[in-house]
Amino acid sequence: MGPEPAVTPDSRLATVQRYQALLAMADVLVHHGSLPDLFHELAQRLQRVVFFDFINFSLHQPAHNTMRLSIWEGTDSPPLPMELPVAETVSGWVWENQKPLVLDDISQETSFPRVLDVLKERGANSYCMLPLTVNQRRLGALGFGSRKVGAYGIGDLEFLTRVAQLVAPAVENSLTRQMLIREKERLEALLEVNGSVTKYLDLQKLVPAISAILRRVQ
Repeated sequence: MGPEPAVTPDSRLATVQRYQALLAMADVLVHHGSLPDLFHELAQRLQRVVFFDFINFSLHQPAHNTMRLSIWEGTDSPPLPMELPVAETVSGWVWENQKPLVLDDISQETSFPRVLDVLKERGANSYCMLPLTVNQRRLGALGFGSRKVGAYGIGDLEFLTRVAQLVAPAVENSLTRQMLIREKERLEALLEVNGSVTKYLDLQKLVPAISAILRRVQ
């Protein structure tokens, strides 16, 4: 084993600033709105204490066993959403293995070619991805990308792991809230359909009315 890194006043100050950022972020997560708003705030809060050019978020889609990249906060976002099989993505590896994955030099990597092509096109040279999990429920993965080679060391990984642990419950709450909103809309649509059946005795009028209602909740 080599000597432990020296603890300097600058390093202590950086650590304090990071924990202050975590505290501020925790308050934001408690009161956040939509997922895009959450990740926008997250990027703003973290920019001063960890280096990255973009943050992204991928959600596991159980129906097709895919990872859906739906949020990219930062420079030069690719077309979203982007959905790929679990086995073909960095986020899928992280989701499946429940371990962080750091790519220090993307140009030297050969796995996940489709994802790496997207990253390279946007000038990324290193990439760190962490699992988002709550009470053994595997939600997805949180990624940080940088144009700098080797941007994420051990200290960064420890800090970003804490960030992911804070973000995961907020993501779960947002997903639950979205599910409840969709279910409410479906119930409202059913009531409208029942009302239309009673209102329109003419089949030619009834079918378009029901179709219009159902399109709203697809």
